[in-house]
Amino acid sequence: MKKFKLLRPHIVIQAMILISCLASYAGAQVGTMMICKEAPVPLGYKIVRETEVQSCPGKKGWLIEKDTRQPRAVITLLPISPESRGAPQVQKLSVRTGNGLCQVNGGLPLNSLESKVFNIHLTLCLGKLSNGNCVQMTLDENQITAQTYTPYAFGLPDPDRGEVELINDTSNPPKQFGELHELVDGTAVPPYSKHPMRQIKLPTELIDVIVLSQWEYDLRFYHAKDVGPKADGLYTLTGQPHAVWKFKNTAPPSLNRLQLIRTTNGVDDVREFAYDEAEDKWVLSNNGEWVTMKSSVIAHDDACQRIETRLHREGGEITKTIKIFRAFPWGQEIVKVIEDPDGKALVTTFSYFEDKQGPHYRFLKSITHPDGTVELQNTQPDPTMNPTGP
Repeated sequence: MKKFKLLRPHIVIQAMILISCLASYAGAQVGTMMICKEAPVPLGYKIVRETEVQSCPGKKGWLIEKDTRQPRAVITLLPISPESRGAPQVQKLSVRTGNGLCQVNGGLPLNSLESKVFNIHLTLCLGKLSNGNCVQMTLDENQITAQTYTPYAFGLPDPDRGEVELINDTSNPPKQFGELHELVDGTAVPPYSKHPMRQIKLPTELIDVIVLSQWEYDLRFYHAKDVGPKADGLYTLTGQPHAVWKFKNTAPPSLNRLQLIRTTNGVDDVREFAYDEAEDKWVLSNNGEWVTMKSSVIAHDDACQRIETRLHREGGEITKTIKIFRAFPWGQEIVKVIEDPDGKALVTTFSYFEDKQGPHYRFLKSITHPDGTVELQNTQPDPTMNPTGP
């Protein structure tokens, strides 16, 4: 039985989970696109700025951009094991590549760092607007870099609706994000530059962004009643923050760990992402106990196929999921997900448009669910257009 469904030109794939609202996503999408303001922002994308979109109500839209990949970091390896909690031993090994590098994607390493999946994804609710909606800010990273430990890494607060005041830290130079990109319709989208954030003012909160070093910074949350008038361009503050989010490198100058500490009422909730390059392994821990881990190997008989095994522990139970990624000329895409592989073995497969002359090249073509249902996707003529419905 076939079921036809029009979806946005991306595929959402859950990866690691942080708190209740964290997941990682992958998508077969262009790097930048324009959407109407009324449309939800695709997961894995960030709002760049407001722009004019002729096909949108009132011609009002957003220019959104997906995080661009950064050069691979030099990583000092700290292997992690849920069975052993002793002091990790530093080792220097090459990334496993099976029978050799895959040539389909130009010989790029077939590992989690080079995929489209965000290995680190954090969504924070900064506070509420007058309509009660939460203003969110996201941190999305494929890999840990020096920039991960700075406010540059965060996207812009969303939604704005005219009630969010963003004060930039002009004492630090702006950095360029994105690159000159041409959409399918020929529209040229230039890169943009931004300063790191210094303060974010909402109707209910003010977030004070304090850089402590090149490896550590805080987001300090103050109630509106503790916010005074501006002095030298910044709002004055009284009392103590009612909550603090700390982002920290616990072992500089190595770039393989990101610690997040949320402090409320004097109690710390400590989360940590850690990466082991030798095993292509990510581990998310919560207060010293592993919560989610995923590791990858290259198929022994196919250098263009990466097999990722994900374990998640919750409530004393461990769930297992296997994801198969394949190299395409444009990069890695997920082609198969096997849930509970040692039990029910529920299989979902994904296919993509591979005709370079077609308008949907690189986009998701179909999803076949475990029950055999097929969903055809991106059937509209132009993948940069906004779907009219689900």
